[in-house]
Amino acid sequence: DISEHEFTLYRLEHNIPLHTTDYHDEMLLNVDEHDFVCFTKGCFLGQEMVAKVHNRSKPSWVLKVKYQDELSPQDQSKMTSTVLDPKTQRVLGFVFLPNA
Repeated sequence: DISEHEFTLYRLEHNIPLHTTDYHDEMLLNVDEHDFVCFTKGCFLGQEMVAKVHNRSKPSWVLKVKYQDELSPQDQSKMTSTVLDPKTQRVLGFVFLPNA
């Protein structure tokens, strides 16, 4: 058994967002495609849309793990799954940022 704090910290350290917690109506395209999409597997739901974005463009927003003090106050207010990182004593969380 682990605490909610430990579980959240593990998810943040390994870039594992939870649907309905860290993103709701956002599409898989806004989550790291290299961790969540297999381009060699074959057919999957949403394959055509994912392939178009992967080959032709990029999503305008992407879900990232950031320290709170690295963000503007506006972005800080949008953070989810925030937790104090015991290694750095800084608040860490998920946030949608423009995809540069």
